[in-house]
Amino acid sequence: MELSDKNISKAVEEVEEFFEKAGVSRKDKIKISLMIEEALIRFQERFGEKKVFKITKKKWFNEPKVIVRIKGEAFNPLDVDDDEDNNFLPQSVMKNLLNYESAGANYKYSYGYNELNIFSKKEYKPLKIPGGKVTIATAVAVIAAFVVKFLFPQHIQYIIVENIVTPLFQTLMGLILAVNIPLIFISIMASICAMDDISTLNESGSKIIKRFFIIMLGIVTVSVIVSSMFFPVLTFEGETDFSLNEIVKLFLSIIPRNIIQPFLEGNVMQIVFIAFLVSSCIVIFGDRTANLKEFINEARGVVFKMMDVVLKTLPLTIFLIVFKTVLTTEASEILSIWKIVAAAWLIYFINNLLMLMHHSIKYKESISSFLKKISPTLLVAATTASGSASMAINFDVCKKRLKINEKLCDFWIPLSHSLLSPGSPVQFTVYLFFAAFFSDVTINVMQLPIVAFIAIQLGLCVPKVNGGSIAVLTLLLNQFSLSLDAIGAIVVADIFINNVGAFSGMLIRDCEIFDVSHEVSLDKAKA
Repeated sequence: MELSDKNISKAVEEVEEFFEKAGVSRKDKIKISLMIEEALIRFQERFGEKKVFKITKKKWFNEPKVIVRIKGEAFNPLDVDDDEDNNFLPQSVMKNLLNYESAGANYKYSYGYNELNIFSKKEYKPLKIPGGKVTIATAVAVIAAFVVKFLFPQHIQYIIVENIVTPLFQTLMGLILAVNIPLIFISIMASICAMDDISTLNESGSKIIKRFFIIMLGIVTVSVIVSSMFFPVLTFEGETDFSLNEIVKLFLSIIPRNIIQPFLEGNVMQIVFIAFLVSSCIVIFGDRTANLKEFINEARGVVFKMMDVVLKTLPLTIFLIVFKTVLTTEASEILSIWKIVAAAWLIYFINNLLMLMHHSIKYKESISSFLKKISPTLLVAATTASGSASMAINFDVCKKRLKINEKLCDFWIPLSHSLLSPGSPVQFTVYLFFAAFFSDVTINVMQLPIVAFIAIQLGLCVPKVNGGSIAVLTLLLNQFSLSLDAIGAIVVADIFINNVGAFSGMLIRDCEIFDVSHEVSLDKAKA
């Protein structure tokens, strides 16, 4: 088609219809239509109305994609100069932070053709039950296990578990573990590179990152104390003696002997160490590694997509482990799941209460009044178990109800969802203590710094789907040589924890942004 006004309008309508049938959200459909129209108009202004363009529509893994191709000299219609006086952060940095957007576009010039790729994904509509597909898989597994127990003798049950369920479960968990390793490595590197951009381009950025770390450390500390009350696995003795020599050995074990072995063994601490080492060197080189930073950011998108594809098998994986757990475990042990839920809920309650009390004392506002202001955000988070789903309404709450500066909201809210994850470290800590208790393994108190460090780091890498923490948990259990059979009970408990965790995460983020906004205003007043 030629780049006439009529053909541009027709192309935009066809693209909009294609993405609508593909099931993308209304917001993304509008965004894509505007993007296509603007790009074609810019091509028209550059090449003229007689220039021919081609639009290809296709799906890959059931996700829609549109490709616009025009032959001619290189011209990127997406390349718009940033007006740094009007932007809180340049567009290049914001691109790293706005991970919640589903739609996007990229440009390339190849073999004399300008090629614009516009893509999105189907709108995520959580089922109207807590946990969604995870809950359904768990319920079906419990029913199936009781049916098999009732209909088949014990030796048949043993054959089913050992020859079918266990090999298939181990294969699927191995697949999840294999994808988790590059996910952890790339996510840590991308986070550190983004932190460097933030602290360099914004004077308050480094302070905010430090606050994130302090909050997460406080959350993990509370988690360890409460978890040890429910699952008494801490000891001063055992494999690691309380001596300077053993302490030194413990921390030296973080440093790998070669760069390949940690990835083969799934050693989280050593993988994180390598990621820190590589990303620190990238940061040292500054602007000279701008292209490498961009590559890392794109690579993160690739590994997240890999995990997204692999996690489509998660309901089956959960079915298998819950089926095996119910079939082979005594009822009294299964009922101990309540301890996992109670421990996590108590930790969330303590963390939320501490944050609300700090807010109430510092700003002389009643807890009920503040909760009423942020209630729309909390309601969405609690009902969907998703911080990402509640982000859009959180922008509105922070700007209108909390009266927070618009530019700070646009910067801080996406950043907090990328680098501040209050719920995940709680779950990882509780699940680790339960798995140790389940496996009859003790945790030496000198290992607690490593527990805290891993829990905080893994919190940055959890896929934003129901059961995402279960997928990443395999690395944590593997690091401490704990039985993967503990995952069965954890999966059931996770159904009752996810919604409360999302609620707690949004509450802590809103308390924190309110505090940050007032401190920023105070700093400006002093200046």
